[in-house]
This record gives sequence, structure tokens and C-alpha cells, in this order.
Amino acid sequence: MTLTATSEVPAGSGRPYARVLTDRCAGCQECVIRCPTGALSMDTERWVAHADGDLCVGCRQCERTCPFSAIVIEGPLLVAPRTDPAPAHPAHLPGDVSEIRSGFAGWPEALAEAARCLECPDPTCVRGCPAHNDIPGFIAAVRNRDLEGAHGILRRTSVLPDICSRVCNQAAQCEGACSWSPAGGAPVAIGRLERFVADHGIPRYDAEVLTAERGLADYYDACVRLHGNGKVCSNWVMGEVTRALNESGLPIAAVPVTPELLVGMLKRIDDGTISGKIAKTVFDAMWQTGKDADAVIEEKGLKQVSDTGAIEAIIAEIIAANPGQVEEYRGGKEKVFGFFVGQVMKASKGKANPALVNELLLKKLKA
Repeated sequence: MTLTATSEVPAGSGRPYARVLTDRCAGCQECVIRCPTGALSMDTERWVAHADGDLCVGCRQCERTCPFSAIVIEGPLLVAPRTDPAPAHPAHLPGDVSEIRSGFAGWPEALAEAARCLECPDPTCVRGCPAHNDIPGFIAAVRNRDLEGAHGILRRTSVLPDICSRVCNQAAQCEGACSWSPAGGAPVAIGRLERFVADHGIPRYDAEVLTAERGLADYYDACVRLHGNGKVCSNWVMGEVTRALNESGLPIAAVPVTPELLVGMLKRIDDGTISGKIAKTVFDAMWQTGKDADAVIEEKGLKQVSDTGAIEAIIAEIIAANPGQVEEYRGGKEKVFGFFVGQVMKASKGKANPALVNELLLKKLKA
């Protein structure tokens, strides 16, 4: 086995010693990119890595990340020991995708981590990850609360941005090249920032509106943390919550429908207890009374009708009362279908489950 070593380092000198196994080295330059001290360079005549013992601090970045196991580091570590971030507990995902870590719970944590990254005096990570070549731009977009811009960078630099952020082992990639690590600090959690953006990505317009005021941004963050769907939360915060604030003249700090109350109502939409249309009535009642969604739904009898038999009875009455429209629909005029849906919803006072209405009505009209 042919070896290329550093300059002669006597045993017991207290200095680290780097060896490059030239029969394994493929000249990929991964070690050169990773080395935070510039101790590695390329011998362009033979196209193999060359190690400078005077600059090597024994951090083992090169040894850890070399895809061909072509570098061996011996001797002491001259910087604080590396500490890898602890992996999060796995979470279920569709398909055969394994979770490595979760994103941040909200903006405060994400912004703090982004700021820590951008304060780095020597960002070696910018050259490290072969799948993510614009880490500074990505982090800057997060710092500016530009979720769409940050996600756009992930789309341009990753084949599957929403999956890579879940399964990539950043400890051996961008976080493995983080300069804070050899200095004794925790590497910046690039993977968690990527996951935060992937999970909370919303259109740029939404992000601009939601971050225009700190209080509104904090309200939205709390809703996402409790509910999980960033887009659903942004729709309601930008829609009904903002409308009610404008009409009442109240500041966001005095909003009567707290994030907990709003998310409680959203969960009733999710589980089919109420429809999105009925939810607006529930929201208005919550705003006026401060009561939770369950109390309002019970008091006003707003629970969505999902009884197949009850909906079929209403549909039968509507079809019997409108033979002309039935004939038109069956003759190919499909737009008439909307008329029947409207009549059923009117007869049920808006309580019929819309999805079930569509399913049963389509079956009846095609019978």
C-alpha cells in the first residue's frame, strides 16, 4: 500500500499525523473542501490529496467524510472534541422514508439558529455539501422569514427537498463541516432549519403578511405549533382573524380567539364535526363569547350532518321536486349538479357534510 504522509512528525511530538492512502484516493477533493484549517491540498500532477502536518489540528473532518476511506489521522486532537447533535425520535412518514430529526417548533428557535450560523467567521460549510450549494443564501432567507425563498433554494439544490431535509445525515455533510464544531461549539442545525422550511413552507405573499407585525407572526407560529399545517393556519390567520381584528379595532395582543381556541376549531373541521363554511359561524361566535368551538357547536346545534340516511332523504326530496333539472343533468348538462348541491345544503341549513352530499348526489343522479 502506497502512503503519502505529512512532513516528518516524530513519535511523541504531541502533533497529529495525517496519512493519505494514494491507492484509495480518487481526487474527489472532499477532504480539501472539509478541512477547516487548510491542511489539505491537491497534488495536481498525481491528482491525490496532500497533507501539511504544520497546519493539521487532528480534527478528523477529512477522515470522517472521505468517501473512500483514503485518509488516516493519528495523534492527538488539538481542538475541543466534536459533539454531534442528538437525533430526534423517529416519526411516521408516508412511504419508506426514515425520519432523522424534526424541525424547530417555531420562528424564535429557527431565527436564533440562523443568526448563529450567519455570525460564523469561517463558514466552511458553504463548500461542503454536494447537494446544497447555497447554505448562506438559504440561512439568510430563513433569517428574513422568507419561507418561499428558502424553499426555492432547497428546490434548486436538492432533488427531493422535502425528503432530503428529513433523511440526510447532516452530521456527515453540512453540519459535519460546520466551523463551530472544531471550535468546541455545537454545529449549526442546518438539517432542522431545512425541515422547518419544508414543513412550514407557505407562499411568499402569506409570509409577508404574517410577518409584517411581530404579534401576528407569533400568533401564527403558535397556531402552527398546535395544529401542524402551516397553510391551513395561514389561511385562517390572514382571513378570519385579520378581518375580525380590523372590524373590532383590537390589537393582536387582545385577540379573544387565542391560538388554542382557533386550533381547537380547526381540529373540528379536520375530524368532520363541522364544515369549513360552518366554521366561520363558529369563529364569529367564539370571537363574541370567548367560548371554545365545542361549546359553540353544541349550543348552536352546528354539528355537521354525516348521517347517510338523513342526507339521502333530503336528496330524494330535491330530485323529486326538480324533474326538469334532473333531465338536463342526465342529458349532459353537468353544470346543473351545482344546483342540486346548493338545494341540498339549503335544505340541511348548511349542516350536511359537503363531501358526502357530492358522493350520494352523484350516485343518485347517475342511477
